[in-house]
Amino acid sequence: MTTYSFYKMNPSGNTTVLIKNKDSMDARYRALISNKILDPLHLGGEQVGVVSYLEDGTPRLDMMGGEFCGNATRSVLALLLFEDSKSLKSIGENHWECHLSVSGVNEKVKGECFRDGSKINTKVYLSTKNHVEEKLLDGYKVFVAYLSGITHVILNEPHFKFRKDNYVEFSKHVRDSLELQNESAVGLIFVQKNDNGVFINPVVWVRDTDSTYYETACGSGTAAFGIVSALNNKRDFKERIYQPSKKSIELEVRLSSDALYVESVSIGGIVDVIAKGELFLDD
Repeated sequence: MTTYSFYKMNPSGNTTVLIKNKDSMDARYRALISNKILDPLHLGGEQVGVVSYLEDGTPRLDMMGGEFCGNATRSVLALLLFEDSKSLKSIGENHWECHLSVSGVNEKVKGECFRDGSKINTKVYLSTKNHVEEKLLDGYKVFVAYLSGITHVILNEPHFKFRKDNYVEFSKHVRDSLELQNESAVGLIFVQKNDNGVFINPVVWVRDTDSTYYETACGSGTAAFGIVSALNNKRDFKERIYQPSKKSIELEVRLSSDALYVESVSIGGIVDVIAKGELFLDD
């Protein structure tokens, strides 16, 4: 039996298990270990990441499929605020920043965390090394946002409606139709707009674990929607984007003065710490 130290976080939904003792986990078996941990009869959750430190002391997050995840990155910031404040730089009252190394991206990721009473609010600045392509899917125009570590397809209602009974099959159909099979991770972001705001239903496929999940929140998918919206409308975009968890992610996209490219992208919101301790897995 192997013991792992863990935190379980809720970053606006998308419940995330963070494992701390990376050295005891064989990278070849991460997918198997992840599936065991996420089983509802075990700890449960939507995704697993491993937290470690580089030689220079930089916090490092590795997702089990090697993809990038904005919500898991936000969760690491909350973990650091709980037990590793030396990695955080104070930039104001109850306000800190940190630079992290994250799977799926080559450059370090900037993050911020705030304390508001008992609440922890974290924000992540995503890479601006992205591009958007317009493609045809089933006869309708869609936008594909290629971000660092993950690619998202933006699917607007009424042409594309999310269905819980076929999202795995439809995800494969989209990947095959748009030739995205070789991407490390592909998200389908079903977008619904009404008088109450913008709502998304995110479905994410990870190549290395060959897993497809309907997520209760998706930070990078939220960012992808904002990037597409900002570039199409040629103006900055700032909005609360509502997730299947019924919580929201605060999104801000800023464009260059000529509105031709993205200068900054950030996602933020409350991170709830659900549990911490030790979990046990049979060898």
